[in-house]
Amino acid sequence: MGASAAVHKQRQHLSDIQNAFVLAFDKVKITQRKIASLVKCSRKAVRNALNNYTFETFNGHKPRRDYQRITMDDEGKAIKDALKHNSFLPLRDITNLLPVKVSETTLRRRRDEFGLVSYIVAKEPCIRPENVEARLRWVLEHVN
Repeated sequence: MGASAAVHKQRQHLSDIQNAFVLAFDKVKITQRKIASLVKCSRKAVRNALNNYTFETFNGHKPRRDYQRITMDDEGKAIKDALKHNSFLPLRDITNLLPVKVSETTLRRRRDEFGLVSYIVAKEPCIRPENVEARLRWVLEHVN
């Protein structure tokens, strides 16, 4: 399934290929409704593409701005250690443990960057008293 065949949800942007198709179809005087059905997107997405781009000057989207990091390398190591050793805690609690002031969003990005996962620890089922006695009996019978 190609990028132009993907069905778009509300507030999702069209890809460069889809924008190019929209501009090309508009150039040959196809209606916006027909363009939306051909590109498999909403009419609003077609209208936005026609408002934001021109056929003659279409070069695709501008590259995203590269933001500089606020934390240094040694702070990154401290963040990684805190994330590893406190994986059972919520991120908002880990931010309070760190010597550096960082947001939950930064921690979430770093966690993904390091390939770590967050999870909820599974609770072990309680052992009923009769099962405790049965285990103890079995252990005593099989000591040797």
